[in-house]
Amino acid sequence: MVWLIRITAPIYEVRSCDPVDRRRSRLSHDHLQFASQDLEHGLDAGVIQTAPSICRKRIIVSFLVLMVTALTAGGCAVRLIGDYDDIIDKGFTDVEQKADLYLAKLQSTPDTPYDQSFYDGINASLAVLRNRTALLPKYNIIGQQITNLMSQVNNLQSLAKEQRSLSQLPS
Repeated sequence: MVWLIRITAPIYEVRSCDPVDRRRSRLSHDHLQFASQDLEHGLDAGVIQTAPSICRKRIIVSFLVLMVTALTAGGCAVRLIGDYDDIIDKGFTDVEQKADLYLAKLQSTPDTPYDQSFYDGINASLAVLRNRTALLPKYNIIGQQITNLMSQVNNLQSLAKEQRSLSQLPS
């Protein structure tokens, strides 16, 4: 392997060249001798960088560009919650409709009797939704929200029971 020097305007570059390489024209013995003398003179003067240092710089720059590209592209897809689930959405909509209807009934007629089937139905629907979120990836936050909603429904149920027991007291 022979080191060839190519000197262009402000850039001095040394490249390796194999005289048997079929892609390049063969160099005569004189050309090789002159090239080696020029290389020795350039290296002694400290003007010319050797090919391994140029290749090393190119590899480092290429690696840095690749890393920046990978980090930029990979950093864009952060997902903290799971994908949309139609069954969970419809289940929440159903629970919301039942709760809105019952609360509207309580607001319009305060003497509405206590309805155990309403609370049983809401708790069963929320338990099914919580079990579904436990099986899906990245649905921990929604599972916690369902658990909080279940505790609120239980608080409402205990208040409704207290009110019922207070209304049954003789006056």
